[in-house]
Amino acid sequence: MMRFAAGVEYDGTAYSGWQIQAHAPSVQAHVERALSLVAAHPLSVVAAGRTDAGVHASHQVIHFDTQARRSQHGWLLGGNVHLPADINRYGCVRSPAIFTPASAPALADIVISFSIAVRAPRYTVIGHAGTIIHLMPRPWRKGPPG
Repeated sequence: MMRFAAGVEYDGTAYSGWQIQAHAPSVQAHVERALSLVAAHPLSVVAAGRTDAGVHASHQVIHFDTQARRSQHGWLLGGNVHLPADINRYGCVRSPAIFTPASAPALADIVISFSIAVRAPRYTVIGHAGTIIHLMPRPWRKGPPG
């Protein structure tokens, strides 16, 4: 059995949150479906935290275990092909079975646990005429653009 860790970012507007819900769309359900298609068998993901309905995430970390042999690049691109446009996976790496988040400075050294070191909402106010693409189409701008 191999373990892979990956980052996930998403616009949570259309979802009931991260965690699978019986009668509502969730980010986790989409990610598991996409990875299961790549693996050619059902698989589950474990996340370092979860979000509520309508909440976005930019650095959600997950791991999954599988016996399917794919390259790290194959897991990343194959999984993203099967995801909706408002969910993206990045940085898929093979990881040892046991890690601690405190000793993991890079995605390659991350394991998911049932606790999370830091969780904080972030509100971004754009004070320039440029665009931050992952915030579109809902950024709040102070004053007129430009």
